[in-house]
Amino acid sequence: MNEPRNDPEDLALRNLLQRWQVEATAPPRFAEGVWRRVGRMAEPVPTRNGWWRWVTAVAELALRPRFAAGYLAALLVLGAGMGALRGQAESRGAAGDLKGRYVQSVDPFFDHAR
Repeated sequence: MNEPRNDPEDLALRNLLQRWQVEATAPPRFAEGVWRRVGRMAEPVPTRNGWWRWVTAVAELALRPRFAAGYLAALLVLGAGMGALRGQAESRGAAGDLKGRYVQSVDPFFDHAR
């Protein structure tokens, strides 16, 4: 810890601070207002239904940085997986259509509906 210095300015400031007195007064009915607020805080908070408690718990959890990072990573993986599945489905449809067009280009009278 720092040792107190014996500067004359420091001593003068220290003496001035020791003599200082607060002369402010509280506004009228200040104490009554404080006790009213304390009484309101002591009242039981109405409980919410199960759905609201669940939403509140998830929201509080989502505000934590570690959970938010994991949630973001999971959403990215889920989005990439869903995109890959959608791409495969689109690819299968396009491959079937291309096969039909090729067969029709080789044999224009071929009925691929058979």
